[in-house]
Amino acid sequence: MDYWNTKQSELQKGDIHANINSTFNEKYPERQDAVWYKSSSGYMARYPGKNNMEEQVMFDSNGKIKGTGIQVENSTLPGKSSAYLKKNYTDKTYDRVYQLNSPTGEKSYQVWVDGKWIRFDSNGDYVDPK
Repeated sequence: MDYWNTKQSELQKGDIHANINSTFNEKYPERQDAVWYKSSSGYMARYPGKNNMEEQVMFDSNGKIKGTGIQVENSTLPGKSSAYLKKNYTDKTYDRVYQLNSPTGEKSYQVWVDGKWIRFDSNGDYVDPK
């Protein structure tokens, strides 16, 4: 579910494949305010969520949901993640933290810091982008 570190381009609603648009509208009929992006990993719909926190849904090119994400407070990060960021990005701030969820329920986190996305697994361990 690595949509973050790939180049994304914004799409107009009419540029989205019909099967992707259909799946999105069926699962999220109240979200007509989504902004769509395309990358080499597939498609992403982003929209405003609760408390001014962003939410998103990621799709493969066939319209299958690859995962969802929700922006969360920094305090939501597991302790290991916070410790890693404090150690490796001492003078940096971060305000874009996302909890990602795969269709199987696997949870991970991504944090925008120092111009790139840093990923952590559900336990808070750093995930090397390889």
